[in-house]
Amino acid sequence: MPKPPSSASKSEQELLRENQRLVEALARAEAEIEAGLASVTELYEELATLYRLGETFAHTTDRDKIIGQILTLAADTIGCDGAVALLAPPAREEDEGAARFVAGPCRGVPVPSEPVILGAEDTLLSRALGQAPALIVNDWSEDERLNCPLCRSLGMERVLVARFGDASAPGLFILGRRAGADIFTAGNAKLLTSLAGALSNVLENDRLRRQELEQQRTEQQLEIARNMQMMLLPKSAPAHPLLHAAGTSTMARHVGGDYYHFHTFPDGRYGLMIADVSGKGVPAALLMTMLKGVLTGLPLDFLSPGETLSRLNSVMYREGLSDRFVTRAYVICDADRQQIVYASAGHEPILHLAAKTGKVRGLKSADFPLGLVPDLDPVDQKGPFRPGDSLVLYTDGVIEARNAAAEFFEMSRLLALLEHPPDRSAPGLIAAIQGAVAEFVGDEEQFDDLTIVALHFAAGEKA
Repeated sequence: MPKPPSSASKSEQELLRENQRLVEALARAEAEIEAGLASVTELYEELATLYRLGETFAHTTDRDKIIGQILTLAADTIGCDGAVALLAPPAREEDEGAARFVAGPCRGVPVPSEPVILGAEDTLLSRALGQAPALIVNDWSEDERLNCPLCRSLGMERVLVARFGDASAPGLFILGRRAGADIFTAGNAKLLTSLAGALSNVLENDRLRRQELEQQRTEQQLEIARNMQMMLLPKSAPAHPLLHAAGTSTMARHVGGDYYHFHTFPDGRYGLMIADVSGKGVPAALLMTMLKGVLTGLPLDFLSPGETLSRLNSVMYREGLSDRFVTRAYVICDADRQQIVYASAGHEPILHLAAKTGKVRGLKSADFPLGLVPDLDPVDQKGPFRPGDSLVLYTDGVIEARNAAAEFFEMSRLLALLEHPPDRSAPGLIAAIQGAVAEFVGDEEQFDDLTIVALHFAAGEKA
């Protein structure tokens, strides 16, 4: 019969087991300390990298320099035998459907002299363009679906690649190591992705900043152009004892193609002219400015309305401006004869408000605008103009003003307003039309330039 173990033997076994547990606990603690130290070291390296990244952004705003410095920072921090950044240049028509890049900053590898065009065989870089996280290839034989002729030609047997920028201007960071070197890790990929993401944010902010500056420059230039164009319009109507005129022009954009002009004759006659260049914006404004110069050079004192329009048409056609046209109406008022002489080239009818009958009559002549045909001879037409009568000239921005329901203001509303105007003076007529159009349009954006000119024959001052 075996002898039962003594109490001393039991105590030794318990001590051995306790000692083993302490050894195992100590080993676990050492492993946790080592892991913690590694995490702290990795965190320190990341913080140091981010600090250097911040310094990079703080010391330069040059796009290419920032990309080069971040590539160097990534290469130093992660460690590699060669690194290259690929940048997307402005798109060309012949590159449609192909991703085309030029080599940007390089380190430790020869700079490719020719543009890099990613074909179907370059599956690694093509895939990197389509996803944000970094991609790792430590052995080309591990995944036959991934291939990169550029990387292989540069001696990169281990590759870490990440995309930066956006779809409109993408770029790629490529870090490479020779065969036998340490493999790239998930931590390396995380760091490169962080650097690429930070660069993308900087590039986007820089793009928005440049876009805002360019927009500000454009708006400043347009404002200068607007002020210059407004200087070409009359500041006020010339004074006349019996004929009182006024005019206004509101452009749909900074600059436009509407124009109006007053002219007083030595014999007391009074001229009103209005014009509308086809189109809007800068091209229309340039043509209007040119025609203003031509008009200034004409001997208006000796020309009838029809002759004036004919000469303007000849200049436009001779200068090869047939891709654009101008509608124009011109009326000369003679208070002594109580008569008007007028001509029109494709413009909206001149509206004659007769004080005696209260009727509104449309006056129109040639249907062709200026600049379309070589020989345009608008016929001068005459009509009565009595004390108390008024004239209204306007561009199509009035009757084609649109409201939220896409309805036009139309001629019918304008005629109804002018048949019973609250004020027959020139400023009163303009104010009434502007108010009616504004009420009709509401909050809708102005679609076209809007110009109105009015003339009133002061009643009671001359029989």
